[in-house]
Amino acid sequence: MVQEKYWFLKEINLKKIYFCYLLFLNLFISATPIEEINIFFTNDLTFVQTSLNKIDNSLDKSVGSYKKSLDKIRIDIESPFTEIYFKNNDGIEVHDLAFKQIKNNTIEL
Repeated sequence: MVQEKYWFLKEINLKKIYFCYLLFLNLFISATPIEEINIFFTNDLTFVQTSLNKIDNSLDKSVGSYKKSLDKIRIDIESPFTEIYFKNNDGIEVHDLAFKQIKNNTIEL
């Protein structure tokens, strides 16, 4: 009977160790993709976006670039319209180069 008691306590201790190991592994694995995404978005990127135009049932393509500095994000749309988007701590600033307009959108959290 005494051996059964100690065996039960050893089993509980192993379960605690196994649980702590799984918890640590989960935290390590979840932190790695976030770091990888941040590294990816610090590079200068180009993109092509294709969307369905429901009016004439055609595919429209937008081409642009993405640049990130420490406190600001810049997105340049080159076609079909020329626009520049600046994202900073205050909000989003949209520069429509075709119509020579600037629009500020504040972000409230």
